[in-house]
Amino acid sequence: MSHEAGWHRLSPWAVVAFSANGLLDAAKLGLYVLPVAFTGALAKLPDFWLPLAIGLMALHILISSALQWLRFRFQFDEQQQRFRIRSGALFRKKQELPLTRIQNVRLEQPLPMRLIGKVNLVVETAGSGEKEAVLCAVDPKSAARLKARLVPTASEPQQAASADEPVPSTNLTRQPRHLFLHGFCFNQLAWLMLFLGPLFSQLDQYPWWEWLEAHPVTAQWTASVANLGPAMLVPGALMLLTLLYLLLSVLSGVVSLLKYHPYRLTLEPERLQFSGGTLHRMQDLLLKRRIQSLSLSQSPLARLVGLWAISLKQVSGSEPGERLRGSLIVPAVRAEERHALVQDSVGKVPVPQQWRSISPFWRNLRLAWLLGLSLTLSLLVASLPFGPEHGGLVLLLMGLVIMAAIELKWRHYGFQLQADGLWLRQGMLGQQWHYLPLAKCQSLTLTQTPGLRKRGLTNLTLFLASGKQTLPAIPLALAQDLAGRILERIRQDQKNWL
Repeated sequence: MSHEAGWHRLSPWAVVAFSANGLLDAAKLGLYVLPVAFTGALAKLPDFWLPLAIGLMALHILISSALQWLRFRFQFDEQQQRFRIRSGALFRKKQELPLTRIQNVRLEQPLPMRLIGKVNLVVETAGSGEKEAVLCAVDPKSAARLKARLVPTASEPQQAASADEPVPSTNLTRQPRHLFLHGFCFNQLAWLMLFLGPLFSQLDQYPWWEWLEAHPVTAQWTASVANLGPAMLVPGALMLLTLLYLLLSVLSGVVSLLKYHPYRLTLEPERLQFSGGTLHRMQDLLLKRRIQSLSLSQSPLARLVGLWAISLKQVSGSEPGERLRGSLIVPAVRAEERHALVQDSVGKVPVPQQWRSISPFWRNLRLAWLLGLSLTLSLLVASLPFGPEHGGLVLLLMGLVIMAAIELKWRHYGFQLQADGLWLRQGMLGQQWHYLPLAKCQSLTLTQTPGLRKRGLTNLTLFLASGKQTLPAIPLALAQDLAGRILERIRQDQKNWL
């Protein structure tokens, strides 16, 4: 890094990092061109258009990256406690980041940065849904020193008083098999099934697909499937979808292993530090006082093997680590570890053993509406002379499945009020437990429909900086008492909620 009147310039290797980011953005835009390419609309263009477009885009990315590096400067103003960044060639940009508003500073080391021995330093605040600032290709030692200055853990007198005392800490690690099991149970790749569906529907337009259809093995398999009746076709389709989901779960497990291994979480009195990543190394630092809420979650598969995932949420849009609704994830948490990790993260908060249920009116109202709608549509479809065979029965069965889902969702709804916070449980086949500190609440609303008002019930919605949570169909007196306690707690708590 070079100096200019207190301002620092990035390493020339930052041009490579900027170029890589530009290529990645171009690749993301290319995903939107794929559906157009499958329709054959691009076949009418001249043969030279694709190499020309790629060459012009690469030249544009290289020139833009060089200009971005030339104009990028950053400065740490210790006197005014600010971090400043200047950037932009044609459009100049100057950022002022007060140190008290910085949410998280983390070090990332993607594979290209590992090859050249550099890291990326990422700064995030509560005022943006994206990364507030990224310093690319920084020397690891310089980045570590700057990170320590941007996120101090205590005031200077406190640091001086405890300079000779070691900071107590606890290290949490995970074996590779635990990380794989976390990814397998919490499948993050199932959305690919929705993305690949429209692409597969266009495959019959290509000559190689006609050859595949004419192949003896494929033709025999197609004929056998066509002869299957509905009683065999539906279970076969469900089995195929299940196998596809299991395949994606295995891939998700591999991705989780590459993302986290070697996993290490250091729990200190005032902060949490995470490091890990096989291809893309990361180092996160999270101050405990900036945790806005905590969630414990279990997918259906995770419930079978007894694993949990803990999500530590900061202000929405600026959280470190895995971007699952803005959370830093502690993976593969066993039941015996759950209580200790919750207390190490948000203080002496007991994990609930029993839950208070919401009113059965929430379930009964939805079941009544759905039953009436299912019967009406089933009879209507069955009476149509041109309707599909067994269409009414299929609609009725679908209605029964949805009714069973509503019953499961109602049974999972629960809450428990504690001295400093509210626990909320949700779920269906899986489950999520949310801990909402009363002092972190920003606002609340009480909502009543005519049916709820007649029965003395209300919906309570709590708004936190990490998002909102709704507790439906609870007694009005209880909701008013809880609202009063939250507002009084906020009035008495004069600490900075951020």
